[in-house]
Amino acid sequence: MEQYQEENNQDDETDSFIPQVEGVSEIKDNPNQKLRRGISSFASFTLCFSNAAIIPSLFIQMGFGFKTGGPVVMFWGWIIVGLFTLINGCVLAEICSTYPLSGAVYQWAGILAKKKDSPFYSYLAGWLNFTFTLVSMVAIAFGIAKIVVQYMNLKVNLRGVSNSYLQNSNQTAASNSTSQETMVYIDDDNQLDILWIVLTSIIILGLWSIQNLKKVDDQGSASSGSGIFQIIVVIVILVSIFAFSPKLSSTEFVFTKFYNGTGFDTSSHFGQGYVFMIGLLSASFAFAGYDAAATMAEETKNPHQAAPRGMIMTCVVSLIVGIAIILGILYGCGENIAYIVDGPRDATENLFDIVFSKNEKLVAVFTLMLTAASFSAGFSNVTVISRMAYSMARDRAFPFSDHLKQLDPVTKTPKNAIFLIFLVSSLFCLLPLLSTTAYTAITQTSTICAQISFIIPIYLKLTVRKDTFKQHPGFNLGRYSKLLGWIALIWLVFSTITLLLPTEIDPVRGFTWSNFNYTPVIFALIMTLALGFWNLPAPYGAKHFFKGPQCGKEYYESGQEEEENITSEGELEATGGTKML
Repeated sequence: MEQYQEENNQDDETDSFIPQVEGVSEIKDNPNQKLRRGISSFASFTLCFSNAAIIPSLFIQMGFGFKTGGPVVMFWGWIIVGLFTLINGCVLAEICSTYPLSGAVYQWAGILAKKKDSPFYSYLAGWLNFTFTLVSMVAIAFGIAKIVVQYMNLKVNLRGVSNSYLQNSNQTAASNSTSQETMVYIDDDNQLDILWIVLTSIIILGLWSIQNLKKVDDQGSASSGSGIFQIIVVIVILVSIFAFSPKLSSTEFVFTKFYNGTGFDTSSHFGQGYVFMIGLLSASFAFAGYDAAATMAEETKNPHQAAPRGMIMTCVVSLIVGIAIILGILYGCGENIAYIVDGPRDATENLFDIVFSKNEKLVAVFTLMLTAASFSAGFSNVTVISRMAYSMARDRAFPFSDHLKQLDPVTKTPKNAIFLIFLVSSLFCLLPLLSTTAYTAITQTSTICAQISFIIPIYLKLTVRKDTFKQHPGFNLGRYSKLLGWIALIWLVFSTITLLLPTEIDPVRGFTWSNFNYTPVIFALIMTLALGFWNLPAPYGAKHFFKGPQCGKEYYESGQEEEENITSEGELEATGGTKML
């Protein structure tokens, strides 16, 4: 195989998609390329940044962070996880530069695996990443809906009960408020509250889906606007925290205070280390979705450079923005961890209570501002997962794949895949009506699915393709590729194991059904379903009809050719024979 031509290293907005390798054509001649290429380099970054949803994730995970180690773990843990995530992002970006294909990890796993294993690895990576993106999208919609319903309860009384009842049922909250209005708090056991949240979640998902029916150029512009808006919201919130907070926390508190609300014994160094380790989970939950630029590579201009840059810039900007947000949270809380964790509302609104001295109007304004930023970030979630679904349907990984892979003739968007995403995610939104505990466990499990979907291509690149993987000049790690690859792999395995550990215990009763970590159980169920569908008898089992990625066939066949040549040469050296031409 010939090396990539030098002109591919030019930073231009060409239509070149496939590396200039002998025997491989450009993407404009590839019959599988039907998506519209309309995403700029900046839009690739903002779409990826929005999909990562750092801002809503940090505020959603705030309460968990305070309980599992407090300020010292929240700040230093964010930096630790952020740096390792940056390494992961660089390793995946290198693969993306060589294989800029829609579907990303799904395609990479199939291309990097041995020929006989290609369908299974791509199937597993695809379904795990699909599950992660779907569940994460629903979780963001559900979180937004919860805030909206709480606000609407305040304004229009969604529960349909009398104002006097509301006043009486919230006397404690009213007595602590400087406002004349009384907030109606969401009760997870109140089925009417949950019903309204579910309906609102489905409406939000519908709005996101409608936006994604437009041309990808429009979606790129929307993502750019969303990214800028999110940064503006962060700046406004941080400035307001320092301007309005009646008491700022001390610097010693921010950088050194350890707090344990997990129930585990931290009298020993082992106990403190364990709580610190599980405290890293709040950062791990937030640092996900940075592969979105890779998933959108087929619709990105100059994808060999733009897509990898989008991934890396997302990791860097997320790390910096996260540090700023965490510092704002820690300084603004006034060292009142107990109120953040055990206050009457969720942790974010409890923080705003402290900052704005329980001024309900200011709390509502800033909560809705944060909600708007979260809503604007959600559009990109549908964009990314619909491309994953399209990529898998293109290779016949789904039932009715012929319908799901169809593109709108005008916008060139996978409209049927978008409809499927809306339908499946709406059904998932119904789960809290049955069990909020099961819903929470599944959302936590989604991060494990993401981690393993990243582990698969990195592992295959370091083992199966250690001698045949070709670095592209668009972006590569040079001689540090293997070293950073192993660091990323070890970190991903470690953090995946951490996600399975217990995060809470009752100091008196020990582990109970209420504090049990159901994540391992849910993950085992997901894997059982995936492997069960794979191994069903013919013709129903996926292994009987799914043949692996087909759009990246050129890459795959080139890699297989080199693998076979290396194997043949090794056999000849061992036998002392001469290769017959």
